[in-house]
Amino acid sequence: MCDRRNLLSLACVLALHALAVPIASAWAAASTSGEDGVILSVTGAISGAEDSGRIDFDLNALEQLGLTKLKTWTPWTEGAVEFEGVWARRLMQAVGAQGTEVEARALNDYEEVIPIDDFHRYDVLLAVRMNGQLMRTRDKGPIWIVYPWSDHRNWMILQHARNRFGS
Repeated sequence: MCDRRNLLSLACVLALHALAVPIASAWAAASTSGEDGVILSVTGAISGAEDSGRIDFDLNALEQLGLTKLKTWTPWTEGAVEFEGVWARRLMQAVGAQGTEVEARALNDYEEVIPIDDFHRYDVLLAVRMNGQLMRTRDKGPIWIVYPWSDHRNWMILQHARNRFGS
């Protein structure tokens, strides 16, 4: 059973998946954001929140954490793809994450629990662009949680199979 005191919740307003499967994605100018431009909300065991207990990010605020690129293949794309976004560990540091797990939730209510340790062990990216284009909601946007599959190919394939088909 999950200890809720140690759970950090990420809710992506325009979609959020997890596990190189996604934290979801982007768009055309008119549909790039949710209410007030928010594309990512973080709640839970965080020290950076004020009275609301929640920290919201629009695209600009998320990008201010520092953009980086990751070129990798995924089971959901063809060939190697260049993603651009923010390291998940950098977001965890910025919000003062104190938990041990992240519950990522997409607009379609898809949920995935990710150990925060993954963000330190692997270069997990909160991607907002794929091949230079903002990610659209229908294409796993506005944010997609991308693991570096190319760097850990055998292990990632095994994990994906276990998650999808059971161990």
